[in-house]
Amino acid sequence: HSDRERFLGLAGLAAHLPIRGVWAPAGVPGTACLAILERRSRTGVRRPVAGQRFERAGFSLEVLYPGTEPSPGGDNRSSLVLLASAGGRRLLFTGDLDGAGEEALVRLARDRLAADLLKVAHHGSAGSSTSVFLAAVRPRLAVVSAGSTNPFGHPAAPALERLVERRARVLRTDRD
Repeated sequence: HSDRERFLGLAGLAAHLPIRGVWAPAGVPGTACLAILERRSRTGVRRPVAGQRFERAGFSLEVLYPGTEPSPGGDNRSSLVLLASAGGRRLLFTGDLDGAGEEALVRLARDRLAADLLKVAHHGSAGSSTSVFLAAVRPRLAVVSAGSTNPFGHPAAPALERLVERRARVLRTDRD
């Protein structure tokens, strides 16, 4: 999504890595950083929406969220949610969805959410990883992306407790 720190980090990486293309959800406005990424990519910016599927060499990537309209509630709720499948395994990437975004996703795609691996939404914030969402995903492994010195206290104990209640093995980038 369009949080400044994410786009600035991507623009910095773009100076050193080739970029084939950029995906941004419909709700993300055009920004200076997005323009930089578009100029440095081979195919420009795509705006994938729920229901689109991309396949190559036994690997599929399905867009589960958001739809064609921007999601109400801010940038976090507009995060792309992608389901990757390969070799009989399913990996769910949730961006920075908040709890309300997770529950909207369950309403839209409950039957598509089961996954072996869950990239935990919003760095494991207290409002993410809702019980309703985790019941639909049923992850065996949950990966939380959080910096060891982040000022927000991520991952939050309530989110971690809900993951443990679902018997997910939790790995954290701040310590694992």
